Amino acid sequence: MKLTVKPAFDFDNYKDTIRIHSTYRNGLRSGRLAKVSVVGGLNTIVVVRGLSDEDSELIRMDLETRRRLQVSLEKEYDFTLRRIWPWQALKWACRSSDPALRVATWIAVLSFMLGLLSIVLSIIPFLTKR
Repeated sequence: MKLTVKPAFDFDNYKDTIRIHSTYRNGLRSGRLAKVSVVGGLNTIVVVRGLSDEDSELIRMDLETRRRLQVSLEKEYDFTLRRIWPWQALKWACRSSDPALRVATWIAVLSFMLGLLSIVLSIIPFLTKR
């Protein structure tokens, strides 16, 4: 899909969000994570949001996303969108441009690890008792 790159809306900056018309989203609903790629170039994981009918031939993305994809404003590129695996979503959240999301994800990962550690430590006495 060939789309012209435009700047993101102010409220989408540093949110790893692209806005693209529903006809180009390959069945992805608004708010889903996807891997966006420039054909023959780089790719990155983003949140996919909708765009109005009058902007149907555009893709809106913030500066960070443009840097990761190495694309320039007002130029047309051939993009592809693909679904991602849950592991990729976790990896994305840990590296997100949005600091609030990144911190919350790391707290959740740390809590999960501590929970696993507590399960292992509570099982050890049962295994060593004879």
